Order: sequence, then C-alpha cells, then structure tokens
Amino acid sequence: MAKVEYKRVSTHDDDKTCFVNEDRGESRLRLLNLFKQQRPPTEAGIICNGLGYSVPLKKSHCARNSDTRKPVFQNVSFHIPHAQVLAVMGRVGSGKSTLLSCLAHRLETREGICLTYATNPIASPCATPRVFVPQHPVFHECLTVVETLTFTVQLLWPNWTPDAQRDFVQLLLANLDLDTQQHQSVGHDVSRDKPVLSGGQRRLLAIAMALASMPSILILDEPTSGLDAGTALRVMQLLHDVSRSGCAVVLTLHQPSPAVFELVDELVVLRPPASTQTTNVVYVGPRERATHAFEQVFKRTAKSAAPAAPADFILDCIDENGTLLSAKCPSGIQEAINKWTNYGLQPASSSPSRILSATKILVRRDLQNQWRHPNVVWVRLLINIALCLFVGTLFSHVGPLHANRVSYHYLVATSMVTFTIVTCLEPLIQERSIYLQETANAHYSALSYALALSVSSLPFLALLVAVCTLLQAMLIPDLFPTFSHLFFYMIAYCAVLYCTESMLQLVSISLGGSLAFAGLVGGCFLALGSFLSGTLILPSQMPLLYRLLHSLTFQSYHLASVVVNDLGPRTVQYENTTVAMGQTMLQALELSDFHRWSSIAIVLGFALAFRVATLFFLILASGRRRCS
Repeated sequence: MAKVEYKRVSTHDDDKTCFVNEDRGESRLRLLNLFKQQRPPTEAGIICNGLGYSVPLKKSHCARNSDTRKPVFQNVSFHIPHAQVLAVMGRVGSGKSTLLSCLAHRLETREGICLTYATNPIASPCATPRVFVPQHPVFHECLTVVETLTFTVQLLWPNWTPDAQRDFVQLLLANLDLDTQQHQSVGHDVSRDKPVLSGGQRRLLAIAMALASMPSILILDEPTSGLDAGTALRVMQLLHDVSRSGCAVVLTLHQPSPAVFELVDELVVLRPPASTQTTNVVYVGPRERATHAFEQVFKRTAKSAAPAAPADFILDCIDENGTLLSAKCPSGIQEAINKWTNYGLQPASSSPSRILSATKILVRRDLQNQWRHPNVVWVRLLINIALCLFVGTLFSHVGPLHANRVSYHYLVATSMVTFTIVTCLEPLIQERSIYLQETANAHYSALSYALALSVSSLPFLALLVAVCTLLQAMLIPDLFPTFSHLFFYMIAYCAVLYCTESMLQLVSISLGGSLAFAGLVGGCFLALGSFLSGTLILPSQMPLLYRLLHSLTFQSYHLASVVVNDLGPRTVQYENTTVAMGQTMLQALELSDFHRWSSIAIVLGFALAFRVATLFFLILASGRRRCS
C-alpha cells in the first residue's frame, strides 16, 4: 500500500495552518489559483443598516389594537467587506436563516438597508457575483454527483473547452471530498448496487455547485450541519481560503468546534426577538474580541465555563431574558453605504447565444434525468400499455357502428390524458424548486428553461404514442384503414399529450409548488375538459355557456380530429340499421375533413398559449430572487 504523505498548507494572510494530504493540498492551490485567474480584482461585500424582517400574524393570534406582524429579527447592522468570513450565530428561532435569505435578496425586507456591491463584474457573463446555498438544497435526484456538477459548470462556463470543464469539476470534487462518490446517484436508487448520497454529502455537493460560480459574495446557510468534525473543518478551511482570494463569505454556524470557530473573522450573535427590546443583536464585531466581551458583560469566564469551546460559551451566555451587549450601529456604516451605493450587483447576461447554449445544456440534462426517473418514463409507459390492452380488448370487435367507434376514441383520449397527471405532476413540482434555486444563482434565464421544457418531453411522447398506437392496431385490426391514417392518429395523440403536459407545467409553476393543490386544480381542469368534449349533444344544440366552454377545451378539438380521421374513409352504421358513408355521418356530427388538421393546429395553439403563460409565471416566480 502506497505511503500517504502530508504537508503543512498555509491559509494565506495569517499564520493559521492545517495538515492535509499532499494531493489534496495541490488541488486546493490549483483551485485557488483558478479563482484568481478567472475572477478579476474585485471589492465586494454586504452592508446592513437597521435591517429588520417581520411576518404577518393570523387574525386569531392578534389581540385587539396590537401589531399584526411578528418580528423575526430587528435592527441588524454590520459591514462584511471582501476577503472576510462573517458567521451568524444564535439560538434556535433567532432569525439566522431568515437574515441570510434577506442578504441574498430571497426575501423582501421592510425595514433598514441591505446593500450588496461589487466593483468589477465576474469574468463569466453567465454567473452572478452573489451565490446563496440554502439549508436544504434540491437536485435532480436521478443524476450522479459528477453529472450534476458537470452540467452546472457547463451552464456557468460555456466558453471553456470540455477538458477545462472536466478538470474544474474534478478539482471541486477533490476539494469537497466527493471524488470517491462522484458516480453515485444524488437521490433515487437508480440501480440497487449504487448507494445514494447522504444528507451531509448533498450539502457538500451544494457547496461545490456554489463554488463553481466563483462568486464574489458567497452566502451559506449552515454549511457544516450534518458533517463530521473533520469534514466540517476541511469545508471551513476551504471557505476561509476562498475568502482570502477576494470573496466575501457569510454563513451561519451551529455549535462550531474551536478549530472551525477560529477560521471566522467577523461574528454576529443573535437572540430570539423580544417585545421589550429594539434589537435582537447581542454582538457584532471581530471574532477574537467576542469571548472577552461576553466575559465582561456576563461576569463569567470562558475558561471556567467551557475551556475548549468559546462558541458554546457565547451561546450559553445568551438567555431569552438576559442582558444584551451594546449593539450600536458599527462606525463607518453610513460612509460605506455612501461609497458603495453606485456599485450594486447586476443580473447575469441574457444574450441570444447565452440563451441558446443554456437551452441545449438543459435539454440534455432533462433528457438524462427523465430516462432514469421511474415515474416520468417507465411507470407512465406501463400504465398506458395496460390501458391500451384493456380498451383494445374491450373494443376488439368495435364494428362499423359509429357510436362504438366514437366511444372508443373518447375513452382512449380521456384515459391517456387523465393518467398523465398521475405520473407527471410530482416531477414537475420538484422541477419548480430546482428552477428557483438555480435561477436565483443565475445559472440560466427563464426563457432558456421554458424552451428546454418545451423540447425535452418530445422524445418520450413520441415513444409512448408509437408503442400505444401499434398496440391498438394489433388489437383492433380495422382501426386504421391506411398507414396515413395511423400516422395522423399518432400526430394527434402526440399533440394532445403535449398540450396536457404544457397545461400541467403551467399549473405546477403558477400554484407555488403545492402538490396537493396543483393536483386538485389540474385534475379539475382535465375532468371538466373531458366532460365538455363529449359528442352526446351537437354543438349547434348546446346552450350558449356550454358551447363556449366546449370551444375552450383542447380535448374537444382532439376528439374531433380523430373522429374525422376514423369515420371519413369508411362506411359506418348508424343505430344498427342505417348504413352511410363516413362523410355523410361527419356532416350529421357537424364535422368535415377541414376539422382533421385544423383541430390539431388548435390543440398546438393551446399548447403554445400554455407555454407562454408558463414563461410569464417563471419570470414572475424568479423575479424576487434576482440581483437587485
């Protein structure tokens, strides 16, 4: 077994050192050098002055003549410049995660000023200077670690060569201790012999994706939670080194070890808000002065209370009704605001070439994820095959009776459209969360995502329709008189299923990510459309409101197209006695050959309208998460 050699690696600007594996130390230096090469010299940071956030209370919880909003944190002021690490600590419920969401502009604050600035834009026109890593990141569950990170690097740095992108991915994996897990699935157990990532490893993957942007401002919500002591220390050492390369790092910590605590430059300590206090800030200032400040105010010594854990000593001193340290606004805040007001962060580039490049990458990623997702492909395919077997057996001798033939097409259309919601809605809801997370960090634009959604589902729909159509042709011999009628039937079903998916994507994006609510609304729309598409009553005999609703359901146009395609070229029987040509029967149903292709065009028009509306809601949903 080869001997593993270790060496001492400096953390740049100070005398702190750590022992790392020699290969890992070399990869760390290569990564930091790459950061300095790709990111121009930048002064970036965050300034807060009197920042506060509150949430509305339910009416049942509000006393008469009392405030209807509950403060989460109040009157927070600090300045974190570039090349610094600021940690936010405090008890549960003190507003740490909410504060970071406000700093990342995920939440709109009603009180105070929050200014993020950068003197120079980042080298990549596709990335944002500010990146936020949430406490519970979401991923495409069926992709592997290396695939997830590779697609992220391709989206952020499309002008790099494939070899450069591959090397960068391997550097990130090595520095986050993910190189041995790079071929594991992120979530779903794709094959039983491949384990999935643990919660701590998913957090490391989220940090690697954030570092792939090479941001000037990096905000992380509890990056060391769920990690063992050694891994947490290595992550903090990496973040500390990244900060020394010119990045402002803001993070929350929960019970950090002494070694992790020493890697922090500035400290903000919060306590749960109280109605008798104007602020819930306990301490703002350098980390090395925090212990002495708490000793002086609380008349305790860190050595006697917790000799090896200064962070635990600080948290133990915080009591809900205890004394607060002086939390005055740090000096120089207003001067810093006046200096950096004109250097606010700008959104990432949205050039046509950038949109097209991102769309291609997203289509490849969606296709790769879909073919591995059991609900999106295989469960849905099996359900539709079982449905075709049932309906095809039931109507195997459908005969020339027109009522039987119309009923067959109505049943197949209703069933295939209805079962789409069972298998598609949950993955679409998950996609919404991933979209919001990635567009918040400017991985791509809403237009690129909408275009990718429009394209990536087509291959599977073509496969699904081809399999089901051929199965129906085998079970019902006289269903398609010629190949052209079979081909048109496939086009018609592709169009209606594509329109159904478009409608479900619109529902999943517009309703805020609630699976139950989206399922209820989508199911009601599909059920109403299936009910109104029936031909029990001729359109001319329908009441005005019913006729209007009938014209607004895409299922009715699909049914008209397949009925014309089926009845037009054959002789049909009406009510067991009258035999007539198909064209005569179509006239009795107020249909003609014109409705064959025009109805398909109208269904595709519905799909286009759904896609445009989806794009609007995508822009609306991500608007609050963009750089401001």
